[in-house]
Amino acid sequence: MKAQLASLLLLVSASAELFADTAPATSTRDVDWNVLEGDGKDRRLRDHLLRVSREQYAARRKKLQDALKSRDALERYAEEKRAAYRKLVGRWPEKTPLRPQITGRLACKGYTIEKVIFETRPKHRATALLYVPDGDGPFPGVLFVCGHWANAKAYEAYQRAPALMARYGLIVLAVDPIGQGERYQQFKRRGGTTTHTLYDVGARLVGRNVVHYEAWDNIRALDYLLSRPEVDRSQRIGLTGTSGGGTQTTFLMALDDRVGPASPSCYVMTRQGKFESIGIADGCQHLPDEGLFGIDHADYAIMRLDRPTQILAAERDFFDIAKTRAAAEEIRSAYERAGHADGFELFVSDTEHGFTAPHRVAATSWMTRWLLGRTTPAKDAADLEVFPDEEIRVTKSGQVAKEFDDEIDVGELNLQHAKELGRHRDLWIAKHSPQAGIAAIRSLLRVDEPKEKAAVRRLGSFEHAGCRVEKLVIQRPKDVPIAALLFTASDAGNEKRAATLVADSRGKQATVDSAIRLARAGRIVLTVDLRGYGETRDVGSLGKFFNHEQATAYLAMHIGRTLFSQRIGDILDALDVLHADARVDRGDIHVLGVGAAGPLAMHAAAFDRRIISYETRDAIRSWIDDVVAKPLERDLIGYVVPGVLGYYDLPDLARWIEERD
Repeated sequence: MKAQLASLLLLVSASAELFADTAPATSTRDVDWNVLEGDGKDRRLRDHLLRVSREQYAARRKKLQDALKSRDALERYAEEKRAAYRKLVGRWPEKTPLRPQITGRLACKGYTIEKVIFETRPKHRATALLYVPDGDGPFPGVLFVCGHWANAKAYEAYQRAPALMARYGLIVLAVDPIGQGERYQQFKRRGGTTTHTLYDVGARLVGRNVVHYEAWDNIRALDYLLSRPEVDRSQRIGLTGTSGGGTQTTFLMALDDRVGPASPSCYVMTRQGKFESIGIADGCQHLPDEGLFGIDHADYAIMRLDRPTQILAAERDFFDIAKTRAAAEEIRSAYERAGHADGFELFVSDTEHGFTAPHRVAATSWMTRWLLGRTTPAKDAADLEVFPDEEIRVTKSGQVAKEFDDEIDVGELNLQHAKELGRHRDLWIAKHSPQAGIAAIRSLLRVDEPKEKAAVRRLGSFEHAGCRVEKLVIQRPKDVPIAALLFTASDAGNEKRAATLVADSRGKQATVDSAIRLARAGRIVLTVDLRGYGETRDVGSLGKFFNHEQATAYLAMHIGRTLFSQRIGDILDALDVLHADARVDRGDIHVLGVGAAGPLAMHAAAFDRRIISYETRDAIRSWIDDVVAKPLERDLIGYVVPGVLGYYDLPDLARWIEERD
């Protein structure tokens, strides 16, 4: 270990020169440093991930087709999906007092609106409107979950739907989701559903996700609804919502057995169809490992075949109606096989995206059919009351974060949980020796030994600034090509030389000048574009997410192999290239990780003893301090390994590397 530390000190000194802020000896601006050929390089990583997802869902469809051959097989299939889903959504906290308050009432025609606030977790509050029908109860209950409109429960369509249901004798609770309505989670950047992705980063690191947070809020909303004496507790609760509310409905209806008839609107389709048409959306719409465990949108209905499900869709939606029909056909087949054919309905309106009048009428008809035994379809009402935002507010200020000094947002909940997990981390670390712990971490991250080594294509070389520069493509079968540049001094003799492998999240071109200086100083330098960096950087993610690789990161987590883990594999493949080079002193190979590649270099050094030392530059030092605690920073999603903070943080790994024999 002392020899390794001495080598590390030499590398630190060398890299100080490598990244010195001085002008290069010779201009590199006019040189073509690109390696990969052809168009669409920025899509290569995304296309690869989509192909893997496509294969996973093909296997899932085959499994469902086999399950549909008998009721017993179908029930086993549904139970397998239920178990996987409950694992993916994360553990629930203990239920704590709701501490409900009613801050006002509005009298309407046939019902009263109560302004409600309650705590879904200690000091974490939800704002809601309760639509109570006139007359003597108890009334069947319905939970209405809001889609991605900024003012949530105050949005006109989200007032009209609960109002219509209340006119038909249903008591309806409409709840603001986090990041919307009166529950903005932050104000420094734009508000709203951006936080569904920003806070999802820290949530995933601690073994939660925004699906978890929204589902728990809705579970507690059910608790509140069922605590009201006006609610008929002898039967299950109805559930509906559109768009982002359709997402919440889909996730919750398979999660809580208290949910009866459900009507997700403008959401359900085939997951792969969504990926390949709309693409990746906010963090609230995805769970890690869904593809790995073969869970599609239809499966959330198949998990609850004993309860009625209605899919509401729009012919002119940007959600591909053909993909919705395909998902609906799977659900219909499952309900028929289970003997509950009348418990499923697909309703398609000739409208655009949203909880339009046809959808609120169809949802009301579905709820009254199953909760009130009505066989006559509902009719819309032209005189449904719609109030201005200010009049329908639950809080005086319009935001719980401003109303309550002790309000805790999701970012703080993530950080709080990360610290609570410290005891679990300490126990886990104490059970392992450094060597055993590092092996366990490799398994946890799913950095597998490749079945086939990566191939290397050499695309020629040229002389520049006293160096020979060789262009390489490193690629595993059916995988993303890794572009690399190999630098050696032009006057290098036959003696073996120390080597440095450089991975920079800005791309290999950012280190060219410095690599030349280090090569001329006597080292062999291999600079690589890890997948999603440099030439394969994805530029298709929407700007609202503050993550340029939001799409590829979510796809990678979806298939069960994070970008973080895949990139470590890329470093190890590049290490193979150096190790196989006859000019390299195999006992003197070092790795340098710059920017987001810093922790990747650390992990590669932990997993492969051929790396004598590693160094990080401009890199995070801790997932807790530098990611979970800073949810509003840009481009953090590439650091995510779901649940990793239940086991270790980066300083723990650094200590193990130093302590192992």
